[in-house]
Amino acid sequence: IRSLEAVINDLKATDSLYTRVVSCYPDHLHEISRDTLNLFVKKLSNSNYFSTGGVAHNIFKDNMAVLEEIDNFSLIYTLYGSISGIEMMHDIIDDIQSVREELFAAFSKKKHFNQYPDAVSAVKAVLDIPEIYNFLLSQKHTNLCIGIEQSLEIMKQLNQECKNESGLTEEEFERFQDEYNFNFD
Repeated sequence: IRSLEAVINDLKATDSLYTRVVSCYPDHLHEISRDTLNLFVKKLSNSNYFSTGGVAHNIFKDNMAVLEEIDNFSLIYTLYGSISGIEMMHDIIDDIQSVREELFAAFSKKKHFNQYPDAVSAVKAVLDIPEIYNFLLSQKHTNLCIGIEQSLEIMKQLNQECKNESGLTEEEFERFQDEYNFNFD
């Protein structure tokens, strides 16, 4: 959950950047600092998000002994609900990244970012591409960020429910985390 939270916070910051730049396009981009404009292009091309979806699911799938030790069906149901939710969020993040890669590829076909005389020209060139501008203007990125942030809050609640339903002490959770190299938070 912590790693998802970090990715979601970065996505939200990126979304704020997108919103700011698009709101100034085309006539007021010069009002935005060069560093911010460069960051806009960098974030659009960012391929640093990675998905670890499936890790939690695989812990239970590959270690059936874990499930055999759990005799609380409500807990098992909550665990699988949590795992499904986390995997769904990873899928959304992967989809966002795929769209970004496609959009940046459309820009890269024109010219390399460094070949523009200044950051304003480069950002104008990016936003002059209808697919990119329409994607950012549609606020699809914003809506996806809101959706996964809300999903994360639900996952935090389910995580706490799992801890409460399990009846395990914090020490037992720590032992389990160490034994299976897994973090519940």
